[in-house]
Order: sequence, then structure tokens, then C-alpha cells
Amino acid sequence: MSLEEYKYGTTFPGVIERIVDKSEPAWLEPLHAKENAPNILSIVLDDTGFV
Repeated sequence: MSLEEYKYGTTFPGVIERIVDKSEPAWLEPLHAKENAPNILSIVLDDTGFV
């Protein structure tokens, strides 16, 4: 997920109310992987101090 920045001078597209239930977020829909994309998680542990 990337951070969306609004250009200077543009209005906030969401709604901010005193109660969360009445507020509306301004972020975009999350990106999804393409159809049939592999589900891979890679974890790299570097310089962990093990001898």
C-alpha cells in the first residue's frame, strides 16, 4: 500500500465528523494482485548475530 498525497490547494475528499460512524475515509481502494498471481512470502534475516 502506498501513501497518497494530496496536491496543495485541493480539498480533502473525505468527511470528518465528531463520530467515527458518520465520517468517511479519503483513501483509495487497496491494490490487488493480478488474477492467478502466486501467493509468495519471502523473509530475509540478515546480520541477526547467530554464530
